[in-house]
Amino acid sequence: MRNALVTGGAQGIGEAVARSLSDDGLHVTLADLEAKREAGVAVAGEVGGRFESLDVTDEESVARAVAAAGPVDVLVNCAGVTIAGFPVDEVTLADWRIQIDVNLTGTFLCVRSVAPGMRERGWGRIVNLASALSTRGLPGSSAYAASKAGVLGLTRAAAADLAPHGVTVNAVAPGYVDTPMTQGFPPGLREKRLAEIGMGRFAQPAEIANVISFLASDGAGYVTGALVEAGGGFRI
Repeated sequence: MRNALVTGGAQGIGEAVARSLSDDGLHVTLADLEAKREAGVAVAGEVGGRFESLDVTDEESVARAVAAAGPVDVLVNCAGVTIAGFPVDEVTLADWRIQIDVNLTGTFLCVRSVAPGMRERGWGRIVNLASALSTRGLPGSSAYAASKAGVLGLTRAAAADLAPHGVTVNAVAPGYVDTPMTQGFPPGLREKRLAEIGMGRFAQPAEIANVISFLASDGAGYVTGALVEAGGGFRI
């Protein structure tokens, strides 16, 4: 049985990914902040997996979680944060740093931690959560967009590093997904974003998880360095 590590696995897209990978026959470790332990343990129990406390911005925390979940055959980086709605000249340095630290540096630390084992075993799947904003400009999203564009660049460079060793690295770019993150949008913002989506609705987390499950499968063995958009026609 292959082992999967899903960061940000206690809720939202991460939870849906954990359920999908479990249905595919993988043993899943859900990793998330200690504050989300109760939710994470509950999901882990339902999928026959385990929960590990993880702060993706902390190098030692990442190393512990990877060791506990290992050997990690499939890594899905879902941990993320957004602080939206501020034009670039009103973004505080603190808000900039937390989005870069969680979304980009956290993804890097997790990829770096699992890569040696995957290379040694000659097989691995890494899927990173980018965003539709990786390639599109949107007012009030400079820090988040920068972090997710960085995830895309990291994905493609890591794919080039690991392709000779049977390890694929891909990114999925959701548009807006019905998760606690988007449910916390300020009044009026959700309606504004819905008007920009061709399908006229936010995605369900399981719809994104289905794409990730494919990229984590044997069937996607010749797909690497790709950005797969799953945005429902967002700003198409």
